[in-house]
Amino acid sequence: MNSHLHKILCTTALALLAAVARAAAPNCEAEPQLQFDRITERVILVGETHGNEQSPAFVARLVCGLLTLDRPVILAVERISVEQPALDRYLASAGRADDVRALLREHDWAAPMQDGRSSAAMLKLLEQVRRWRLAGLPVELIAMVQPWSPDAATSAPVSDSKVVQAREDRGMADTVTAALARHPKHSAVVLAGSFHTVIGSKIHQDIIGAPSMGEVLATRTAVHVIGLSSDAGSSWNCGTSCGPNPLLAAPWDLPDARIDTRVSLGEIVVSPPAAAVR
Repeated sequence: MNSHLHKILCTTALALLAAVARAAAPNCEAEPQLQFDRITERVILVGETHGNEQSPAFVARLVCGLLTLDRPVILAVERISVEQPALDRYLASAGRADDVRALLREHDWAAPMQDGRSSAAMLKLLEQVRRWRLAGLPVELIAMVQPWSPDAATSAPVSDSKVVQAREDRGMADTVTAALARHPKHSAVVLAGSFHTVIGSKIHQDIIGAPSMGEVLATRTAVHVIGLSSDAGSSWNCGTSCGPNPLLAAPWDLPDARIDTRVSLGEIVVSPPAAAVR
């Protein structure tokens, strides 16, 4: 091979490698308040207040920052696991209007009572995951809430909210743990209500009497807890009633809970149910 041809081939190969690198780079904005090189734990817990624009958008910037550092990500969301096939179909789709409508006919998206977990902002986060996957980026999405199944070994009634929450938390932790085992090179970003992600809170222990999802995960692997706070605003949740409810300017987590990184989201804007918006 003459030197001129060799030079052309090398130049072409380098250009192709550069094009692949550009295609693999996440087209998104990383969260500026986070020092990603200092978040080395495999599980990152984000406790939210449901039904607003800011918390899913923050999680998108968090995942973006990890992808920028070439860290594959499992995004675990507080959705029922029976919805997983529908989520997988949407992520593999072209994201057209018919694809969105098919997803919004599923389970909690179409439920008459909306508690904020099926918000338009959450749908936007899923759409971002779909686009990342279309670009070939290593992002997995899991619905981590296991369906309720009565336990014959206990006499506690199904209406016992403490028992229900304790089992739900352990089920979510088990789902995340199984996903980490399936994807040994991935980190997990776990988005759930702040009562599920809490660690080390006596208030939580006194109320529920059992470990939270975050505490169960912390016994199995290293976790990093991001505590969100905000200025005043409103969020769609089931407070006094299911709908837009005011939020005070305050942290979203329990006052005695462990927090590794504090992030302020600024003013909070309500995000209505995705099905209603569509």
